[in-house]
Amino acid sequence: MDYGDCELVEEIARDVYEKMFPTKRIGIYSRLLELENFLCKQPWGVRSIGIWGMPGIGKTTLAKAAFDQFSGDYEVSCFIKDFDKEFHMKGIYYLLQEYLGGTVREELDINNYVMEPEPKRVLIVLDNVCKPLDADAFLNGFDWFGPGSLIIITSRDKQVFVQCGVNQIYEVQGFNVDEAKKLFSSGIDWSKRSGLDTLEPYLRSVIQYSSGNPLALSFYGKELLPKNIEEIETELLSLKQIPPPLIMEAIKISYYTLNDSERTMFLDIACFFRGENVDYVMQLFEGCGFFPHVGISVLVDKCLVTILEGKMQMHDLIQVVAKEISNEETVQLERHCRLWDASIIQSLLEDKEPKSIGESMGIEDIEAIFLDISNLEFYVNPNAFKSIHNLRFLKIYSSNHGKHQGLGIYKSLESLPNELRLLHWENYPLNYLPHDFDPSHLVELNMPYSKLEKLWDGIKNLEMLKTIKLCHSQELVEINDISNAQNVEVIDLQGCIKFPSFPATGHLQHLRVINLSGCVEIKSFTEVPPNIEALYLSGTSIREILTLTTRLTSQCRNCIDCLHVQTLDFLRVLDLSGCSRLEEIQCFPRNMKELNLSDTAIRKISSSIGHLTALEVLNLTNCKRLQHLPMGMSNLTSLVKLMLTGCSNLEHIQDLPTGLKELYLAETAIRELPSSICHLSELVVFDAENCQKLQDLPTAIGNLNSLSMLKLSGCLELEDIHDLPRNLKILNLAETPIRKMPSSFEDLTELISVDLNHCKRLQHLQMGSYKSLVRIELSGCSDLDSIIGFSLQDVGQHHIDGIEKVRLCGPPPCNVIFIWENWRTFHVIPGEKMGSKCCMKLTPFLASPYRSKLPSSFLSSLVSSMYALVSLLLSNANLLDIPQEICHFPSLKTLDLSGNDFSKLPKSMKQLCKLESLILCRCKKLKSLPELPQCLETLNAHGCVSLKNVHRSFEQFPRHCTFSNCFNISSDSVKNILDNSIAHMARHPCQNLIKAQVSSFSVPAFTGLNSIFHLQRSSSVKIRINHIIKLLGFKITVVVAFWDDSRNAASFGIRCVCRWKNKKGLSRRLERVFYCWTPEDVAQSVLENHMFVFCDVSMHLGIADGNDHDILDDLIVFEFVPVNGQNRVLDDCCTITECGVDVITEKTDKASHDLRRPGSALDSMELSSYVLPQFKKRKRSFSGSKDIEMEHDRLILSETNRRVASDMAPLSSSSLSPRPRYDVFLSFYEDVRRTFVSYLIKEFKWLGITAVYSGLVGCEVTSHPEVTEAIKKSRISVVILSKNYVSSSRCLNELVEIITWSKETWGYRVIPVYYEVDPSYVRKQTKTIGKGLVGTFLGKVEKPEVKWRRALTYIVDEVGESSQDWNDDTKMIEKIATNVSKQVDVMESNGFDTVFIKETEDIEEFETNIRDKLDGVHIIPSWYMYAFSLIYLCLLASQSDYITPSVYI
Repeated sequence: MDYGDCELVEEIARDVYEKMFPTKRIGIYSRLLELENFLCKQPWGVRSIGIWGMPGIGKTTLAKAAFDQFSGDYEVSCFIKDFDKEFHMKGIYYLLQEYLGGTVREELDINNYVMEPEPKRVLIVLDNVCKPLDADAFLNGFDWFGPGSLIIITSRDKQVFVQCGVNQIYEVQGFNVDEAKKLFSSGIDWSKRSGLDTLEPYLRSVIQYSSGNPLALSFYGKELLPKNIEEIETELLSLKQIPPPLIMEAIKISYYTLNDSERTMFLDIACFFRGENVDYVMQLFEGCGFFPHVGISVLVDKCLVTILEGKMQMHDLIQVVAKEISNEETVQLERHCRLWDASIIQSLLEDKEPKSIGESMGIEDIEAIFLDISNLEFYVNPNAFKSIHNLRFLKIYSSNHGKHQGLGIYKSLESLPNELRLLHWENYPLNYLPHDFDPSHLVELNMPYSKLEKLWDGIKNLEMLKTIKLCHSQELVEINDISNAQNVEVIDLQGCIKFPSFPATGHLQHLRVINLSGCVEIKSFTEVPPNIEALYLSGTSIREILTLTTRLTSQCRNCIDCLHVQTLDFLRVLDLSGCSRLEEIQCFPRNMKELNLSDTAIRKISSSIGHLTALEVLNLTNCKRLQHLPMGMSNLTSLVKLMLTGCSNLEHIQDLPTGLKELYLAETAIRELPSSICHLSELVVFDAENCQKLQDLPTAIGNLNSLSMLKLSGCLELEDIHDLPRNLKILNLAETPIRKMPSSFEDLTELISVDLNHCKRLQHLQMGSYKSLVRIELSGCSDLDSIIGFSLQDVGQHHIDGIEKVRLCGPPPCNVIFIWENWRTFHVIPGEKMGSKCCMKLTPFLASPYRSKLPSSFLSSLVSSMYALVSLLLSNANLLDIPQEICHFPSLKTLDLSGNDFSKLPKSMKQLCKLESLILCRCKKLKSLPELPQCLETLNAHGCVSLKNVHRSFEQFPRHCTFSNCFNISSDSVKNILDNSIAHMARHPCQNLIKAQVSSFSVPAFTGLNSIFHLQRSSSVKIRINHIIKLLGFKITVVVAFWDDSRNAASFGIRCVCRWKNKKGLSRRLERVFYCWTPEDVAQSVLENHMFVFCDVSMHLGIADGNDHDILDDLIVFEFVPVNGQNRVLDDCCTITECGVDVITEKTDKASHDLRRPGSALDSMELSSYVLPQFKKRKRSFSGSKDIEMEHDRLILSETNRRVASDMAPLSSSSLSPRPRYDVFLSFYEDVRRTFVSYLIKEFKWLGITAVYSGLVGCEVTSHPEVTEAIKKSRISVVILSKNYVSSSRCLNELVEIITWSKETWGYRVIPVYYEVDPSYVRKQTKTIGKGLVGTFLGKVEKPEVKWRRALTYIVDEVGESSQDWNDDTKMIEKIATNVSKQVDVMESNGFDTVFIKETEDIEEFETNIRDKLDGVHIIPSWYMYAFSLIYLCLLASQSDYITPSVYI
């Protein structure tokens, strides 16, 4: 492993700590390191540190972990949990005696302080301190802190640390996503429920809501995880309304320590102002008479609010508690202070009934109303606000920003409360405000999209007014008396299209922002405030601008062409965009940060712009008369964004500032770029699209290592690119005349998108290896001759951007998608292979746009380059013929030919030796099927309406066959398919039990088939089996009638319920669900009635060893119900009309099979006696087939095992299989022993996994027989394929033994690990693997290379891990060990280590044995018998090397 010394030491320490403290290790170690770093920064002496954070964040846990970690280094140490409570109950002296008693008595007389204490190194941790005076008194109670002593205090109030003299404060952060997932799921036994993947959406919601708070995560995990998926969503919603009790209590304690104004601010923030700008909130609170700078600082110190990026933030849990406190006060005081519930507010505002005195008194106490009207429409009573005298905040808004609807008001609004500080009313429906409204306390007037014509008549006191926002009030014509608003800071009239003139504001010293954008009627701006910071005049008709000292003129639409703004020293933002006749600006304010002159008629920029050292953004977009930029642009040291797009007369750029990050030159007339562009080391975006005169790029442009986006499309004279930046992600060269890509193109590992559309002269393309999936557009590249370095894996036709296009995909490291016009326009011809790379040529050919015949050259030309091809998708391609060359794809697993017009398939199809899925849906002209590959798993011929015959000469037909809507298929073909499939099951029962436990077949239900299968008209059937025969399984036939158009058969299945009684008369039940189409199939539209046939060779109902069936009267009942994908009954769209069950048997000579016909349909009275209640308790909870198998294991009672259990005799080795001695056999070469393998073995030991390997000390496995025996006594083999693995004949022989044993032994698992080796090298046995293999078998006389090669080829098909997929070997080792542990657990749970015991007999003898074994268990409830029997038999098994191989409890 490539670790530095520091990283290795840290990793070892982390691993040791996690193993020492496994229950409290999550997220602690990294925080302990940060805590130590804090301590290291403090000078030697008495050190102190405060641990600060919100309730539940883990302060106490971290402090205890620090105490455990550090206490060994101190002479005296104590940890006082919940210090305030302990101090209050016991006092200072009792605390000293209790926690430091022995040391204190030795050093000093507590009562008289007569002895001078000797200084010592002391560690004291005071947890959860709320009263700093108590903590200070305790710490000052003795003065024997020596150098190196450490005091740790935890608190949720930062002021505690200040008053205790603690300067270093460590803020505990919430868990990250990975830590949160671990903690959330730590309290659940995953063996008893579904995996974590199904809970991922809820887990993300919980993590986001809790913000990584450990206490909340643990609480929600315990509450949610034991419940099923259906209950979790509802439970989560309710839990979000009730935080964990400990957190709620702590927050309330902090709340009650606040004074009245701080409480009010806290509740206002929680209910209304979370996420708002801090300055905005402080303005409103100042208007209410509070002291927000002090109050908000107190709230921050107490972890009740936080300030992030200038926004007022609050934890979700704290907000819920705050709203709960507000509601509690409402209940206690019987009055509403804050209203945000729309239904309550609506009833209040539209109520026309007069209020009683009591009701009016309750309304008077309302202080804030926030109403979201996005889904409301009602009329407000004109007197609605008459009694709400104390209302401070009124906000009527729409959260749907695209919807501008408002509330209606009957006639007029009679009054508004005079105590209002905030009046925010969107879409205000009246032309004016109430006449008697007194805005003397108003801080913000915000009424966008209103119908106001003016605000009010007369003179008003506006001394408190800070903000006026009337944007898009299109009827507004007057703002009266604005001069009285001496403290106004923002005036926003954007989009007030009828507003004629802006009043004089030169005397308003606090006015910082004026926005008049879109006020097209404004022609004058008489005075500009001296302290203006942002001035937006976009689209206005202003003729002149005046400051207090200088007359400034501008021509925005109809006037003069010059603007002087130099004297505006505080101006930061100036927006003059859209001033179509502005031609020149003489000078600029020196502190300007953003200048927008887009869409103006400016001809030149004054050289004085070079003095704007603070300028960050310069926008000159579409300044079509601008011909050049002034000298001195390089002096703009702060400029990060320069936009010159659309400056069509701009031909030259002299120089550029070195700090530039974004440069836009699209659609300019520039011919060459300045050499200074190569020095823009921070440039991220360079856009020069449609620069039709640009001929060349500087050679050194490849040095721009920060450049991630380069757009040069439409540069019609750009023929060559010398170099490209190495970190480029997006490259656009569409419609350029380039002939080849620069050599550096293949080194662009960060690429994600390349656009080469219509590069008609491009001839070659050299691909490289990329970190992410790369999309390359090639449409219109008519001269493209070759693509080098690309290995084809997938071909498909897709609808992209409204056009049918072809997509070619390559596997890693050829992680590329090529997209161009569909394959009718292009086909592929291979070139020469170049090592591991291959060359592909694309040339055009002519084809009809309506019908196309797939040329044989398309396939034959790709054969040499498609060794990696696993899927070929040619659906809806209008193919008339499939050539014979399709057989030349050795790796093809999926072939989709749906929706084509061919009438037959080539005979060569049977040579596709790895084909697993063949999709022929809606091939309406297909008449027959040839012999198909034996490896085929799925055949989908849905909608092949002309299909009649299926080839007979095959041994095994696909497991899943779909012939739905194939109405012309012959009954002989159907019978032949099923007979051959069942015959194959009979000839190879063990193989089918493992690989193909269930097969399915569907076909239209016509008369000929019904006579063949002898079906009964019922949805249930009973059969009687012959107890002499050897039962393999059952063939189940069901006919379903559909009558509803809503059937989508991709989620359609048949539930089969089997019922019988054992010979003791006990009822037994087994349930299976057979799905009629595989999940990968698209939804089928099924017409008419269809028959479904399922062959199940794993349903051994009540069968013991041999032919003895534990079934009363050999009678079994089958009942069938149609279900959807969620196993819910479908009774509204289909029904089962007929059914039948045949018994699949194996004759004694194992040469043929037999089908036993069913009996008559079962009447309802007889059926009821077979009902068996579900088991209430299980060891594990599975779904689907696993659940069925467990039910099956529980129900089948082995006669042999019963005899063994009843006798309680010692287990006989002659009748039992050997028990696995080891968990894992490791096969590896010595080159990874000291690195990878040593860490893997340590991880195995930590998880309790026993591992054995060749040459193991203490368990020597060196000779060939011993290796074979070790493999057979292991449950799993892990093969570590390193670079030198094939150089060892010992390793290769081990691999052969492992593969041989895995083929012979059901359930034996082999896990390959590719360590610094490409899996494709192992599969193809090339590169280092091929060379090593040749070198190994050259020296052998017996030439065992064939079996070695077969073993290497076989193991690649097993699921494993590759170091290429992991950046960190330790994480890969953890993943491998976890997978092995899971496999071992599954194998144990399936019966390798347990035996069957008798249910009811010999209880007394059994209890005696249990007492003897367990020594002390004297009372055993009868319902614990099964659990104790398992313990007892495990004890017996521990004394023997052999156990029975089955589990039947």
